[in-house]
Amino acid sequence: MTNMASSPARVIPILLFVLVVWPPPDASPCYKRLFSLGDSITDAGNLASVAPNTSVLAFPYGETFFHHPTGRFCDGRLIALKLPLLTPFLVGKTAADFRQGANFAVSGATALSQQFFKDMGLDLTILPPFSLDVQLEWLKQVIHLLGPTEKERHDIMSTSLFLLGEIGINDYNHPFFQNRSFTNEIKPLVPKVIKKIKNATKVVLIGLGAKTIVVPGSVPMGCIPRYLTMFQSNNAGDYDAAGCLRWLNDFAEEHNRELRLMLEQVPRDPEVTVVYADYYGAILEITRFRKDVALTACCGDGGPHNSGELISCNATSVLCPDPSEHISWDGVHLTEAAYEFVARGVLHGNYAAPQSVKDAYNIGSMAASAVLPLVSLLLVLLVCPYSTAASAASNGTSCYTHLFSLGDSISDPGNFITFLPQAPAAALPYGETFFHRPTGRFCDGRLIVDFIAEALGLPFAPPFLVGGGNRTAEEFRQGANFAVGGATALDKDFLREMGLSPALVSFIPPYPLDVQMEQFKQVLHSLGHTEQERRDIMSTSLFVLGEIGDNDYTYFILENRSIDAVIKPLVIPKVVAKIENAIKVLIELGAKTIVVPGDFMMGCLPRFLTIFQSSNPDDYDGSGCIRRLNELIQQHNLAVRAMVERIRRRRDDPAVTIIYVDLSGAAHEMIHNPLKHGRMPWNGTLVACCGDGGPYNSNSFVSCNATSGLCPDASKHIPRDGDHLTEAANRFVARGILHGPYAAPPILSTCKC
Repeated sequence: MTNMASSPARVIPILLFVLVVWPPPDASPCYKRLFSLGDSITDAGNLASVAPNTSVLAFPYGETFFHHPTGRFCDGRLIALKLPLLTPFLVGKTAADFRQGANFAVSGATALSQQFFKDMGLDLTILPPFSLDVQLEWLKQVIHLLGPTEKERHDIMSTSLFLLGEIGINDYNHPFFQNRSFTNEIKPLVPKVIKKIKNATKVVLIGLGAKTIVVPGSVPMGCIPRYLTMFQSNNAGDYDAAGCLRWLNDFAEEHNRELRLMLEQVPRDPEVTVVYADYYGAILEITRFRKDVALTACCGDGGPHNSGELISCNATSVLCPDPSEHISWDGVHLTEAAYEFVARGVLHGNYAAPQSVKDAYNIGSMAASAVLPLVSLLLVLLVCPYSTAASAASNGTSCYTHLFSLGDSISDPGNFITFLPQAPAAALPYGETFFHRPTGRFCDGRLIVDFIAEALGLPFAPPFLVGGGNRTAEEFRQGANFAVGGATALDKDFLREMGLSPALVSFIPPYPLDVQMEQFKQVLHSLGHTEQERRDIMSTSLFVLGEIGDNDYTYFILENRSIDAVIKPLVIPKVVAKIENAIKVLIELGAKTIVVPGDFMMGCLPRFLTIFQSSNPDDYDGSGCIRRLNELIQQHNLAVRAMVERIRRRRDDPAVTIIYVDLSGAAHEMIHNPLKHGRMPWNGTLVACCGDGGPYNSNSFVSCNATSGLCPDASKHIPRDGDHLTEAANRFVARGILHGPYAAPPILSTCKC
């Protein structure tokens, strides 16, 4: 809430990290506007516009992303990834201000009217006069401003996404804060609150023509630091295993049961979709996962939960050194880092009904009582010009039916460890961040290709070699990953002919690009039994061809072959020719969208910085990277880009899109301009998070294992080990590929609205 009411309810602006990935069946694949109603979970400045002395207008609010207070009850964002921020209604004036939607949410707002609480005898000093009914009247004003005619207004309603809440918890908070009876006065409010939400859903929004409405449930009130301070108890039975107040969470669950039952019973047109969002389950997971910091505010006024007063976060507060390591920001609201974690959990976890994407879309033509899951929501506001997988086919699936990936360890989800089971990637600390176990990925968490899959609404592509390459078509029904750590573009025969030592060649995995292409053809034939079926699969799939080639150069460098006399003139053209041939084969088979990455800046990798340490400052560029290695990669990338342009000019089918990805450009930007892209500077840009010591923490060929020196927070490092990126760095690169500017064209622009 705020100065007017800093409610424990305000816990997650997840749905203003919103992108509707899968639209309801037969609906438009994306939404032109988002309208948000509620309280401080989604208030982007309405309360601050009428209460200029509120604490949210002072530091440390806003410190993480905006670097100044904005009226948001968070250290950072309510909307992510550089998409248009919704204009707060009390700030906007003209139709132009609301052309992509409006935000009516006000911190401290209630579902029930202010008059109701006045009649109840409450002190209204901290209770704002902006209840749900008032916000709905504001919505009507904006709709009439945007649409002068009935037809225009109906079109606006039918093509917009409505976020109705979270709303209702302040109705309980205000009586709690004024010491009203829980049993006699607060619990009886639940049916009244649900009735107000029902009226807003059925009578107002659906009545005006809304087709898609998101209605979140309550948060686990008993886990909020503010309430934990208010209701401290010496009775161990009052707390659950996570340390949350059991009776308060039971109350939140009662609200959610009644809300969900109401939503299922609301009669509506089959074209209308209501999404129930299970905030409670999502927050409870993160609370149990991070018990060490889950119940303590980052910004507060001391005490066991760092949340003693109603307004406990201000310029003189006790502030944690790093909000990204905390869940609660101010005792009431979450940190920006926690918002992203929870959004991911809502997308992939059991926090909606039905419980999976498959279940949601097997519903087909839904009965009027169907409630679609929040798996259709992901991290950014859906507006057509910025659409991602919302630009899906009209049947509600992702805009791509399959994702196929080829390459090396940058994209390998577990193929290499089937070739070499004792590989370091098969053991911790690999996999510790996201999967919490090793998966065979050379990373602490997800890879770039994993983030691409997530953004497209597809599952992670399974590794082809797991199971001995004998997996069924069902396992590859949405794609496959053929990338192998250490793989080359060139085959072993060529490497032998070039004089590489037998010992080195025997170490190289026998899965060069040509072999991976043959493996792909096997999968294609298992999925499509006729020529037409196979061409249909090809035309609706996304292909990620690489990164590949980096290992070819690495092996020559490790054997001290001349970069200028051997690698540049003799190896680069052969590598690029192999990539070109693979592109042409895919196009001949019917591929329509192919992603072709260049290589990363080899001279910035800790392992090469260790191998080629020099006392000559001229050997290094301004980033501290080895100049001649980066020049080698630059020549490779220029050749790949020229080849891609050549194919583009000569292709017969204008429907074919080849996307060049500038991995080196993304790496350069990560090192030099992190703040420009919404993150704090990295602690480690050229030093491995996991390694075996030395100036770059990468002294040996295999430097990351269970006994390695490990950084305390992988999210603050770019290199994971001597050769690969952390999940945080992979996420940064993936965003630049999905949205630009490191892909030409950006992947998501190929999903047409």
